[in-house]
Amino acid sequence: MGVCRSRWILFLSLAAAATAGASALAATGNYLGQEPPGIVPTRFAASLLGENAFSGTFSPDLAEFWFTRQDPATKTDHLEGYVLVGGEWQHVSSASFAAVPDAMEPHIAPRGDRLFFTGAPRPDRRPT
Repeated sequence: MGVCRSRWILFLSLAAAATAGASALAATGNYLGQEPPGIVPTRFAASLLGENAFSGTFSPDLAEFWFTRQDPATKTDHLEGYVLVGGEWQHVSSASFAAVPDAMEPHIAPRGDRLFFTGAPRPDRRPT
């Protein structure tokens, strides 16, 4: 029998996801400068996301893309993103609003005003 870790579902306004720590990306246009999706499934943005990225989601206006990246050495997950600012994509290497262990699997609300994700409870906030 495996150990069951509780997960909290957190939600935050996307407006709180400021681009602090962001770096510019040489891509413009929708879909991070990638080809729009077609009929044949292909790996999305392989050169940008690398091997350890999964569970990506775009905002309804296609101006934000959030995904999970796993550290291969520690097997821990964290959220990263790309935000379209002034026509250029900015890479957000770590989502400051998701400062919980194993933050992963982002989902954006249909209105685009909230980002939901799962994460392990922070040790300093566990119930006693």
